[in-house]
Amino acid sequence: MLLTVVRGILLTAAALAGGFCNAQTITGVVYYNNRGITRDSVGQVDLMEGDRRYELSYRQPLRAELSPPCAEVGAIWQVTLEAADPLWISAISCEGKEDERVHAIWATIRTYLDQVTMDPFGVSTEMATKRLRQSRDFALFLRNASMLLLSIYRLGGDGQCLEVLPSRPTEGRVYAGPDCGLEIGNIIVNMSFKLALNSETRKWEIDGVEIEEIGPLPGPR
Repeated sequence: MLLTVVRGILLTAAALAGGFCNAQTITGVVYYNNRGITRDSVGQVDLMEGDRRYELSYRQPLRAELSPPCAEVGAIWQVTLEAADPLWISAISCEGKEDERVHAIWATIRTYLDQVTMDPFGVSTEMATKRLRQSRDFALFLRNASMLLLSIYRLGGDGQCLEVLPSRPTEGRVYAGPDCGLEIGNIIVNMSFKLALNSETRKWEIDGVEIEEIGPLPGPR
């Protein structure tokens, strides 16, 4: 599970245990849902209920029950927590409803990463705001896009490593952290995307990218 300074409220086991003495269900919007790569992987989900963020885990057979749109970021879940350990989910109910804004923000970056290796300059220009295209940062944005390697990212599939962060209504933030396995050149990186809503097209566009270099890839290439 991602732990970053830009995350929402982080709840410790003690805080959760104290908060759920009288309540065993949560209804919230999925801001992150990493189901894992293998069939036996433990699922990790972040739910936002109002302004409170819960970081929870779930096991089989719950993973098998999640299919689009319920498996995607932006879905609305009602979960029941295990009585013995409120950090774990024992049941998930999803009727296919979603928070359209959260889902659209996440889907924009998923689409961008799906297309960037095929046409880095075209998709970067098409999906960037006018402000970004006219800025001095745009040349660097294009350069990084042309060097971005996504071999590890594609193993997870469906953009499940991408995490939506709380933001203002007309802005969006998406974090591609360590479990995305992004590489630029020979450097492992984390990327934080800032998005803006185009008032004319009503589509989300990339308005900036922050890149954190983690370090060189281990071993020979």
